[in-house]
Amino acid sequence: MFLRFICAAIAAPEAFGFQKEPLTSDERRSYVLVSKILQNLANGVKFGHKESYMLAFNSFLEVYEPKLFAYFDVVSAPVQVNPASLPMVTPRSMVEEATMRLGAYIETILDKLLVEVPNVTAQVWRTKRFLME
Repeated sequence: MFLRFICAAIAAPEAFGFQKEPLTSDERRSYVLVSKILQNLANGVKFGHKESYMLAFNSFLEVYEPKLFAYFDVVSAPVQVNPASLPMVTPRSMVEEATMRLGAYIETILDKLLVEVPNVTAQVWRTKRFLME
């Protein structure tokens, strides 16, 4: 989900209809870096020597990986209820609800990036803005 949808939309917002004008090369690079951070977070992978310029983000990944994995556990856990007692819910509303919750969680992560990593402040704000549009 992160690789095909969320990170792809961050790295190429115009391809998903989030932005009309093309990104500058600096903007594109910033968006790609933010998507790399989120992808590594979702995969539970830290940055290594291959991408030494990203090592500073490992502390961010260490803090938020358990929280994201706990979220994954909650949203993927089977529900033990009597189906007859549930109100009728369309699959679309379930998808919309899950999307809203995931978007809110990603917004929280981006807010934390703003506080913890000052050198990416402008890039995170741009990413947050297009996610909220």
